[in-house]
Amino acid sequence: MQRSGIGLSGIIFLIILLLGFNSNCAVAQDSRGTFGFGAMAGQPTGGTIKLWFNPRNALDGSFGWSLFEEEDDNVYLHLSYLRHKYNDINVARGLMPYYFGLGGFSRLGDNPISGVRIPFGLTYLFENDPLEIFVEVAPMIELTPSVVARGSYGLGIRYYPGQLRD
Repeated sequence: MQRSGIGLSGIIFLIILLLGFNSNCAVAQDSRGTFGFGAMAGQPTGGTIKLWFNPRNALDGSFGWSLFEEEDDNVYLHLSYLRHKYNDINVARGLMPYYFGLGGFSRLGDNPISGVRIPFGLTYLFENDPLEIFVEVAPMIELTPSVVARGSYGLGIRYYPGQLRD
C-alpha cells in the first residue's frame, strides 16, 4: 500500500525542530561553535549534525543507510533533543559529558517506517580542537506501520567550525 503525507515521524520532527529553534541558541561549551557536522558508523552509517542551544541542550540529527537490514537502500533519518550532564565523569583534558534524549526517526522508501527513539550516549569534547567524538545507543519504538521494538547504535565524530584554538 502506497502512503502519502508527512506521517507521524514528520510531525515528531517538526515539533522537535520548532521547540529547538524557539530556544535561545547560545554558544556551547567554551568557544566551541554552535553547529557541528561529521560522520557516524553503525546502525545507521552516514552523516551527523548537532546544534547546541547552550552547554547542556542540543539538537542532534543523522541521515544514512542501514548496512544490516534487508531494506538497506532506504534512507534513515533521525532528529533528537539531547540533555548533557558534565559533572559525573572527570577527565584530565577536555570534557566528557554523557547525554540522554528523546526524538523521532524515519526510514524512507518503498516500505516507510517511523517512530520514537530514546538516545543515550557518551561524548568527548577536545580541549583545544574543534572536535567531538561520541558513542550512542538508542532504543526505538516503531509506530508506523505497526508497533515494533528496534534499536540503533553508532560511533561518530563531529567538527565544529569557529572554535578558537589556544
